[in-house]
Amino acid sequence: MGSTTVPDELRQIAHQRKPWIIVLTETKLTDARQDRVFFQEYLPQYTLFHSCVKGNDSGQCTTGSGGVAVAVHESLTSQNSVELIDHNHPTAKSHLKTLRIKPPGSDCLTIWGVYLPSDDLRKREELYQVIKDAMSSEDNNPSHVGLTLPHNIMAGDMNAALFKQDVQRAKLELKDAKHQRFIKDLHLHTTDPDKHPHRQYTFRHTTDSS
Repeated sequence: MGSTTVPDELRQIAHQRKPWIIVLTETKLTDARQDRVFFQEYLPQYTLFHSCVKGNDSGQCTTGSGGVAVAVHESLTSQNSVELIDHNHPTAKSHLKTLRIKPPGSDCLTIWGVYLPSDDLRKREELYQVIKDAMSSEDNNPSHVGLTLPHNIMAGDMNAALFKQDVQRAKLELKDAKHQRFIKDLHLHTTDPDKHPHRQYTFRHTTDSS
């Protein structure tokens, strides 16, 4: 969902459907107070976690660029701990926001908010690698506390076609092929078994890759 979404429509979706998680891309958010006030007004029952680029030496974002936000409903934040995952990579800023929700005594759920630029293959490759490294790292395997590998949900704007029917052009492009390989390598599956053309898919990954 991009930031061009009519704010009232966003509020209506949140009110009527009450999704646990909302992923927003190209938010162009900054650290300015007015950005937080905006989301508090239209998503009052959600806690916002967003990424942006460093704007100056103080570390504050003076202008928004790209941007990914993950909004978590209060029904989750009030009962579970939420841990932010720092990827410590410059390309991840404004393109990737990851957080892990830890229910007491249950499996973790890792949420990946992703915005992949459509016209920068180098940056896309870097983001693919950041995600692959994070998913395969020890930090993403809480076996030391007796839990299984966390379930993963990935959503956002991938700017690439997963299936031929997703695009109107004659053939898939290089970025589409690389994206398909990325999804396959990570054993990600679409949450909807029906393949609707021209849509952004949400992906899931579980321990048995079913």
